[in-house]
Amino acid sequence: MKYALFVLVFSIFTLNSFSQIIVKDSENTVVGSVKRGYSLIAELSFVKKDSVQIYTWKYLDAGSMALKSIKFESTTENLNQFYLILKDMLKQKNGTIKEITVGDNSVSLTTQKLIGFRNILITVNESSYFGLNGKEINKLFGK
Repeated sequence: MKYALFVLVFSIFTLNSFSQIIVKDSENTVVGSVKRGYSLIAELSFVKKDSVQIYTWKYLDAGSMALKSIKFESTTENLNQFYLILKDMLKQKNGTIKEITVGDNSVSLTTQKLIGFRNILITVNESSYFGLNGKEINKLFGK
């Protein structure tokens, strides 16, 4: 009886461990991701094609609570410039707005202070938006 119980418990643990295997796409490289609890807030990844890197920026639209994404081509240097723009925006006074273009998308950056933390409200194509704080910006860019 003890042997049967041991086999049953062992098989449950074994079957459960197989269900946790995750296969990732070998071409897609994640730069960084931001989660709050179990929710993905933003993720930046890229695929290298020829001499160009095509980035995918996924984000959770705070208005519709739907996961959306934009794609753009960039170099590592331009991506670092974008990171520096976001970090610089955190130092600006509340309500400062900066308009930039990311690929074919219009992106508006607005500084705000919520519950004592500096945030940037990121609006994409005037239709969807989400916010990131300083630590989350670092995570998104893998810093």
